[in-house]
Amino acid sequence: MIRSLFLVAVFMLASCGSAPDVQQTQYKENTWVALDQAIQPPAGNRVLDISIEVFEVEQKNTGPAEIGDWIFQEILEIESQYLPVVLRNTLVEANYWGAVRVLPKPDPSADIQISGTIYQSNGISLDMYLSAVDSTGREWLNRRYSYRNNGTMDREQQDPFQSAYNQFANDLADILAIRSDDELLNVRRVTEMRYAADLSPETFADTMIQDENGYTQIVRLLADNDPMLERVGRMRLRHHIFIDTLDEYYLALQRDVKNVYDLWRVYSREQILDIEDERRTESGLGSRGFAAISNNWYRYQANKMFEQEWNELAEGFTSEVAPSILELNRRVYGLSGNVEDQYDQWRELLRQFYLLERGE
Repeated sequence: MIRSLFLVAVFMLASCGSAPDVQQTQYKENTWVALDQAIQPPAGNRVLDISIEVFEVEQKNTGPAEIGDWIFQEILEIESQYLPVVLRNTLVEANYWGAVRVLPKPDPSADIQISGTIYQSNGISLDMYLSAVDSTGREWLNRRYSYRNNGTMDREQQDPFQSAYNQFANDLADILAIRSDDELLNVRRVTEMRYAADLSPETFADTMIQDENGYTQIVRLLADNDPMLERVGRMRLRHHIFIDTLDEYYLALQRDVKNVYDLWRVYSREQILDIEDERRTESGLGSRGFAAISNNWYRYQANKMFEQEWNELAEGFTSEVAPSILELNRRVYGLSGNVEDQYDQWRELLRQFYLLERGE
């Protein structure tokens, strides 16, 4: 079936600005990348916790996209929370890291913060920028990962773009392998002080400075049995219980929407392939003559017929995942507002708990 050229604008996501300054751009097409998995989990100072922030989405429509714009925005919002969970699960499976969590905002208690931007995501292509920065401010990775899926999508198997996630996980593990124990110990110490300073800036801010390269360094260590540090440890434990709950909500969201999201990508991929076939057919027909006129007229009719089909599918997608989104944004420890608001409220509550424990 010939589909509307309008779909190019709707299904394709592209950067609305210039791309970030990246170390490397990797394009993979029909190339399987195996995940490098550690035989034994890390131990000692090599145990680093990772926080993955909900992804950003860069979108640029290349043509009119008035049909179902608001529905498509809903899909992008879901996707920005779905893809980080796939990355999270990949890093957990790699077995090189401590706790790996998906959170709505950066986490001051994490040793490594991962952020991402989706440039293109549909059933046939995935193009995303990923960066990883440790608590000292040192950048581990800053790369763009692209992959084109020309095969079939089997919803019983792994994500069709799993190779992109595996490649990132392998790259991050390679950086970990060349970091010395002393470097990783310093990262863990800085993380501890940064979290302490987040709770009580007036107490712990003078324990760290930024060097000439912009990296955070510790200039004053506290004793392990320091009562203030012990209180920080108790607050950090409570914080981890809370963010583990948030991470579970994102995992539940990903599980709830997986089937319908995979159906959406299959549908999107089929439309894109139809458009590509149509373009090849048109290039053979030329721009003039009865055949070209007939083809244009048929496309116009197909466009009109497809509008209803498109809206029904998109509405069905957002309707099915709506309960999961609602559950994600409510009833987390009795806090109000969306996930971002609840996360901010919880951090403020911990600050108040810390002051109460100090008798302030």
